[in-house]
Amino acid sequence: MTITIKSWIVPALITVILLCIMFRPYRSSGQYDFGQIFRLFWLIPIGAVWMVYMGVLLIIKEAKP
Repeated sequence: MTITIKSWIVPALITVILLCIMFRPYRSSGQYDFGQIFRLFWLIPIGAVWMVYMGVLLIIKEAKP
């Protein structure tokens, strides 16, 4: 018996994990607290995950005869 995992499941799972970290409850630590805005920087690693995934797909597509 073999178990197959679709190729898009891995980046989707990583994206869900990073989104859970991004949207976790936040506690303000002062009057000039920019932590809520800095959470948008989590979009950078999420985008990187999908860029790597698309790059791998492109390399695989180019390698096929």
